[in-house]
Amino acid sequence: MDVDNLQIVDSQKAKTLIKFKNLGMDGIKIDLEPKSANIKAITIKAPVLNVAINKDGSLNLNKIVKQQPVNKQQKTEPTEKQDNTKIPIKIGKVAVEKGQLLFNDKSVTPNFNTKLTSLNASVTGLSSEETIQSDIKIKTLVNTHTPVEISGKINPLKTDFFCDMIIKCSDMDLGYLSPYSGKYAGYKVQKGKLSLDLKYLVDKRKIDSENDIFLDQFDFGEEVESKDAINAPMRLAVSLLKDPMGRIALDIPVKKDMSIFLKTNQY
Repeated sequence: MDVDNLQIVDSQKAKTLIKFKNLGMDGIKIDLEPKSANIKAITIKAPVLNVAINKDGSLNLNKIVKQQPVNKQQKTEPTEKQDNTKIPIKIGKVAVEKGQLLFNDKSVTPNFNTKLTSLNASVTGLSSEETIQSDIKIKTLVNTHTPVEISGKINPLKTDFFCDMIIKCSDMDLGYLSPYSGKYAGYKVQKGKLSLDLKYLVDKRKIDSENDIFLDQFDFGEEVESKDAINAPMRLAVSLLKDPMGRIALDIPVKKDMSIFLKTNQY
């Protein structure tokens, strides 16, 4: 099954939200008794995703699905007994070829813009079985020149989300992050490059991570008035963290039980 040249457009702004050259699905097999779904491969060629955060903080992609108003006082009785039996799902491979992600944040001033290009990704061996772990590989370029690689194991179809991933990027120019540093730190970024080596294990709602962060020749520049800026001596902090060569190396392990957070946010 193939779908060619699909576009999803924001009707109010006449702007494309999602488009791709081709979506192909091979080897589809669906059984009704017992219920199961198997797909050999899903391939998405040359997709482009436009993601934007509006001034009010809302996401443009929310317009794709029409939200129905919720009446909390209204109670509905189920007409039939719901079947909560989990349907086994297996997908041999999901691949993205030559994709792009364009991101625009209008909630900061000046607006923040970035893009991911040459996006190639694959997930192999997807399964809803609790014990199956799928291989994930992602390679892309940030703003056409900074390489980012993600690799590891994942099971997004599992009841409790699982991932064991490594994320790496090298020599990312921090100057273009000035809209965020101005808002939250009170200063623009004058110069500096960032390299990351991150390891994340998420299992049974618990995070165990290692975050190796390297900043080279980082300096704040012009001061910015912002009500959201933290009240701290940011320039002094950067100076104290630098070694004699002007480098900052941080090793920040993080362990967290997310089940506590999820319970406090239920309503």
